[in-house]
Amino acid sequence: RWERWAGGFQNKKLVDLGAGPGLYTLEFIRRGAQVTWWDVSQSYLQLAKDLLNKHRLSAEFHLDYMDHLTGSYQLLFNRVCWYYCFDDKRFLQVIYNALTPGGCACLQLHNEYRVFHNTHGIVRGALLKASFYLNEWFGIKIGHVMPSRKRIRKLFSSYQFSELVIEEYGTNGDSTLIWLKK
Repeated sequence: RWERWAGGFQNKKLVDLGAGPGLYTLEFIRRGAQVTWWDVSQSYLQLAKDLLNKHRLSAEFHLDYMDHLTGSYQLLFNRVCWYYCFDDKRFLQVIYNALTPGGCACLQLHNEYRVFHNTHGIVRGALLKASFYLNEWFGIKIGHVMPSRKRIRKLFSSYQFSELVIEEYGTNGDSTLIWLKK
């Protein structure tokens, strides 16, 4: 779906941000993209390199935090690791700056449903909820906080994207899918 919406991947510069073991990186390369794998994990870096070597494919590899993204990309993909960023507003600015004019991003985020509707135990649940409210009200992020659907919409609608689609999906809407075009 995103591939069609973005006008294909062929010969486009794409960053797989928070790429993990490289499964999506592999698929993007197979579809013709020039991919930069970006993650902070040395273990995942080795897994991704092994995977691509096995398939005789290559990518550019960058080992660093997502918040330190540099470069310019036509396509940006970030799946289920938004909550690892240090600051939601700053991270969105990093993403915006990395996209070329007309560039497209596909972001999949977990939202507050996972904080409030999953069983975490009394102490852990209380800590998760406290960190959630600190991020929600004051933008203070302690730990890996999942933003609310309301905060997500507010953050993304504060930018002038030429196209922006935000929808909830998954069990009880526990995740948010964002497609945007700069």
